[in-house]
Amino acid sequence: MNKQRLAILIVAGLGALATFMPWVKAPIVGTINGTKGDGWITLVLFAVPLVMSLLNDKTKALKGGLLYGAIIPSVVAGAIGVWKIIDFNSKMSDIGDNPFAKALGATVSIEFGLYLVVLAGIALPIVAFLIKDKEVVSE
Repeated sequence: MNKQRLAILIVAGLGALATFMPWVKAPIVGTINGTKGDGWITLVLFAVPLVMSLLNDKTKALKGGLLYGAIIPSVVAGAIGVWKIIDFNSKMSDIGDNPFAKALGATVSIEFGLYLVVLAGIALPIVAFLIKDKEVVSE
């Protein structure tokens, strides 16, 4: 398998697995996985580059439409992750002003699964463009 395709496959696989990992941790509720909300969207978005890396001749790097067809969904998935983090932080600042929440000492936090979605969404385009096999020039 081509190095670029393998890298895309691994990063997209990690992004898809991050959907099933904890995204938020709350004191009463416990951990909430991505599958309880927008994680299904990110799973589908990471499945696209995963499938694209397995199409056609696996010994050649992805180029043109296939390359961008693999990159764009992962960037969208990473953007969803960033949006969830920003949305979560704004909601937590509203709750932090609540005296009842302060009295309970409620600590709600973002977990590693959501950060992994963002990281995979950023890493996939980078590895797709940086990892290329050298073209063999025949004389």
